[in-house]
Amino acid sequence: MVFLRETLAVDPVDQVISRAIAEGVFPGAVVHIQKGGQVLKRAAYGSSMLYADRHTRLEEPIPATVETIFDLASLTKVVTGTAVMHLMERGLITLDAPVHTYLEPFARRDKRTITVRQLLTHTSGLPSGRPFFRHLHDAATIARAVAHVRPVGRPGEQVIYSDLNFIAAGALVSAIAGMPLDRFLESWLFAPLGLRHTGYRPYGGACRGVAATEYQAGRGMVWGVVHDENAHAMGGVSGHAGLFSTADDLAILSAMLLHEGRHGVTRVLEPTTVREVFSVQTGSLRPERGLGWQGQDPSWMGSMISPRAFGHTGFTGTSILLHLDRQLSVILLTNRVHPRRTGPSLAPVRAAVADAAMSQEGKD
Repeated sequence: MVFLRETLAVDPVDQVISRAIAEGVFPGAVVHIQKGGQVLKRAAYGSSMLYADRHTRLEEPIPATVETIFDLASLTKVVTGTAVMHLMERGLITLDAPVHTYLEPFARRDKRTITVRQLLTHTSGLPSGRPFFRHLHDAATIARAVAHVRPVGRPGEQVIYSDLNFIAAGALVSAIAGMPLDRFLESWLFAPLGLRHTGYRPYGGACRGVAATEYQAGRGMVWGVVHDENAHAMGGVSGHAGLFSTADDLAILSAMLLHEGRHGVTRVLEPTTVREVFSVQTGSLRPERGLGWQGQDPSWMGSMISPRAFGHTGFTGTSILLHLDRQLSVILLTNRVHPRRTGPSLAPVRAAVADAAMSQEGKD
């Protein structure tokens, strides 16, 4: 499947998304593109729920709307990273301090030198993941189990994208804040910014307003609860996955970051902190990482790729891409794992939407 730039005609976003739905990349999507304070595109496509199980299509699919709530999957990580930076500003966390300063289980000999910064940049040396959900069933136990996983690299020597880093980061935020991660994020970030549809465990079960994800053995159709198995075993709340949101709420979060920590009269982070977040922390190591964010990646950023562009993707079919100099945000929310996770790659679609955003920006 190839998405050619020359096919992006009168309404390039509509063409890209409609073609992706026709080719079975995902059942539904919401796209939000914003430059500065101006919304360039805000549209929904296809179905938020199309299947009753792995193979059976619904007689009456539920359409996606611009208000559909999506399982953000790993976009949760950038929110967790933002919380860490807030606690740093308050003097409660030092980025280059060893993690065991705040989480005692990390005092093990093979992890004593891992720093908070290395968690946020995926340079801790921890492996990409572990199926804790197969034998562990609560957040505290899984967070402690991360500290017992043998590293596969030396801290600071390579980038290994890892859910374990952000399970630990979420536990760190909770420990320093003195309250559960979900409560802290709601009180400090979501409520002040007016993010009315962002949070963990949106309804505790199936709901027409939430996009369905995968049909899983033993769980049935995952709908209204987190898709990620480890996050589900942790009760739905983790630093690596578990957040749900809408494109409109993510546009507010993106605008705050593009305006160096401020949205309206609400300041979330100081400008110097945001500039640190969106600076390459990994030197010559590849892929480039900021603090919680990914740097240049030609596989999905399309023509928005730039030293001044940062983004993140989520396994369920979500992504945020920000161009700092252009004040441009591109949010793509899909349920590409519905009803199975084995469909075509979403990367070409993400790249094509980024290309389309650049073409629409040029019309201003």
